Amino acid sequence: MALAALGSARRPSVTGQGWGMFTGTQLDKRVTARHLEDATQDPALAPRAEELRALAQALGSTDVDALDAWADLDLMAHFARPESITEPVDTGRGERLDSVLDWVLGALVFLPLLFTWFGLWQASSAYGALTGDDPDAAGRPFLQLWQSGFDGHLGETYRFGHVAVGGCLALLMLFILTAVHGYRRTSAERREEQARGRARAALAHLVPVLTRAQLSLNEHRFASPQRFAAELNSAAGRLQRMHTKAIATQEELTRAAELVSEAADKAEQRLA
Repeated sequence: MALAALGSARRPSVTGQGWGMFTGTQLDKRVTARHLEDATQDPALAPRAEELRALAQALGSTDVDALDAWADLDLMAHFARPESITEPVDTGRGERLDSVLDWVLGALVFLPLLFTWFGLWQASSAYGALTGDDPDAAGRPFLQLWQSGFDGHLGETYRFGHVAVGGCLALLMLFILTAVHGYRRTSAERREEQARGRARAALAHLVPVLTRAQLSLNEHRFASPQRFAAELNSAAGRLQRMHTKAIATQEELTRAAELVSEAADKAEQRLA
């Protein structure tokens, strides 16, 4: 009677322990499902939001067959990929504007030099015309003659003051465009770095959840009798193939040994 009482006292504790393990497993699946639901709210994971939500529903379902469709899937290889992260939306206007700025800056670098040397060419031509008409004008300062228009031989546009102001304006425009271009480049690089940071953060948050979900799938796969039988059949098939290959290898070795024996006999006969 004492032994029976002891046995009856132990059985509820074992049953309670098993129920606790089952409850803990179910709770862990529900926690994982909730974390997956939270991951679907991340805009960076928008390309895989529907699949993650379906996996979360399967994990949180009370139906034991809900995970059958996911049991053979490698979650890490399927979800923890760069393709799972959404690309930053870009309408293309920024890139087109940057390309136009590159082209304008490349052309504008030579504009002050072109305008200055063209003004010098006009001034030298006017100076030659002036000295041809009035040789005594060669004694006057060149800049003074340039500013005065070489006594009517040079147009108002190409006088020294206008050429100098035009060159300064071209340089100022070049400076402003260079500053704008540099600011846009810096902003684009900052946005790209922020996008990469969001992608790394999203994957870092998703990988532990996928690990827990993969453990739950592995537990479901090995706990199912059909899965267990399939694994046994697969292992038996592999053993059968290995056995067949071993038999084939043994037969080849036997034939090789027979050939070696025949060659040895022939060699002995020839030596005799």
